[in-house]
Amino acid sequence: PPNSPTFLTVFQKTAFSVHLRWNTSAPSSSVTNYTVFYANLNATGVTSREQSFVIPRQLTAVIPNLNPYTMYSFQVSASLLKGKIEGSRSDFIYVQTLEAAPSAPPQNFTAVVVSFNSS
Repeated sequence: PPNSPTFLTVFQKTAFSVHLRWNTSAPSSSVTNYTVFYANLNATGVTSREQSFVIPRQLTAVIPNLNPYTMYSFQVSASLLKGKIEGSRSDFIYVQTLEAAPSAPPQNFTAVVVSFNSS
């Protein structure tokens, strides 16, 4: 099986996606695809059900449909023979997505004029 990918990093993130890149330890001609494994973490560090995303022979991935302001763990593995021989996974990285913009302007608020008299 191929060695685990190295230097898994985030090069861009939004409220709803994370852009990852990594280096390969295997000859690029032998790798048929990479699999990105990810799960979101709650406040106590417990992960949700792990999900995966298959990337054909490239060293970058965009993981879409994530939740805003949420912590995720990511790992990557390389596969040979179209997934029949999967290598070990990379080290974990942890990434928090950005906050989302409000979906609507604030409602039901009142502005109060405050004056300051310095006498």
